[in-house]
Amino acid sequence: MAEIFCQHDLDIVSPEAFSPDQGEEYGAGTSITAVAGSMQIEVCSVQEHDYADVDALMTRAHASVAQVRSVLSQGTATLPRRRFLVRANDNACAVGAWDSPARGAGYRELWLWGDEGNPATLIGVEHLLGRITGDLGSSGPSAFRLTVPANQPTVRQAAIGNGFFQAESDGPRSRVLTKMALGRAVTPDNWTSISDSIRQRSKISFLKECPRFTGLAQPIAMQDDTGKSAAPSLAEIERLLSPALFVLPDRPAVVLPITQAYAEELFEGSSQPLLLAKREALLHSVRGYIGGPNTFSIIREGAIAVFYESSTGGGRSAATAIARINRRYLMDKASASQYAATKGVLDTRVIQGMGVGPQVCVSEFEDLMLFRKPVSLAALRGIGCADGANFVTARAISTDHLLAIVKAGEPNDSL
Repeated sequence: MAEIFCQHDLDIVSPEAFSPDQGEEYGAGTSITAVAGSMQIEVCSVQEHDYADVDALMTRAHASVAQVRSVLSQGTATLPRRRFLVRANDNACAVGAWDSPARGAGYRELWLWGDEGNPATLIGVEHLLGRITGDLGSSGPSAFRLTVPANQPTVRQAAIGNGFFQAESDGPRSRVLTKMALGRAVTPDNWTSISDSIRQRSKISFLKECPRFTGLAQPIAMQDDTGKSAAPSLAEIERLLSPALFVLPDRPAVVLPITQAYAEELFEGSSQPLLLAKREALLHSVRGYIGGPNTFSIIREGAIAVFYESSTGGGRSAATAIARINRRYLMDKASASQYAATKGVLDTRVIQGMGVGPQVCVSEFEDLMLFRKPVSLAALRGIGCADGANFVTARAISTDHLLAIVKAGEPNDSL
């Protein structure tokens, strides 16, 4: 271990600098173990005993000594660097390091490397990107900057898929990708303040007042500090600012019931963490909710989904999270069971028992945000969106109900 410190000129800053617990500002997540097919995937914060594995991984990827040092650096006592390593069947396949949240308009630098010869690298890199862009703390939106080495196509592919882009001014051969991560639910009430926050970080802001929802293709007018304007689609804005949910007036919304056990497995959203290895779905940014075929007409693409944790199995009888429905479609039950093995959590027996027909409805969602304050069933009744059935199946709700739930739940952190 000493030779690694010497080779890369590393110093121990303080125990606090690399502690996995940094209070409210620490949003990088905890260590997890998940099963993906025949592989056991482990994601953990980098400790001293991991340095040799990180060094070997990056050396195989032809990283320079300076690049290895950037990943292994612990930062400072006041601004510790996040560092996470992904292993597949005990073999290191991806590593990421990034600056902690900080107030100010500068970029947060990040470093991301993967083993191009490992089949689990794409899963690992995408999972790390989700952790990185969701690690915003209380400092508001963050602008990230990633320099992708020429021999890291998997990193580049995953980054672009997660909303990173190459600025036109950087030239076609630039390896620098940037991204603005919002990490907030945008509503008419906070439209102006969020626009101001985005302008402080990126010199870009919304041009007009909060619009009403007309569709994912609707343009959202924006302008930079030079006066140049553009109008990307709502779908593109949510991707580029992800994690971001635009809770606009008239946007469709639906309440989706989920048990405490499945909530924990699908997005670690319950109050009772599981001690066993997680499902593969937890590693993906896009996950699937599987319901009966009758929910197909209730769940709409582009809708905001509110997850309601039922009382079954000791659940909280409360709305606990929101997300965006990207796609929904009917799928035969056998295929749905295979799908659930990677992006869902339901067992084959449960899927086979859904409805009397051969199909179920699969709803793919992303940009999940947990509520800081779960909204109880009593509060939902007070809002007017709960009936005597208590959300035993998917239920469409109005935008006013959705906005009231979001205001009560305060979904400011994302997964």
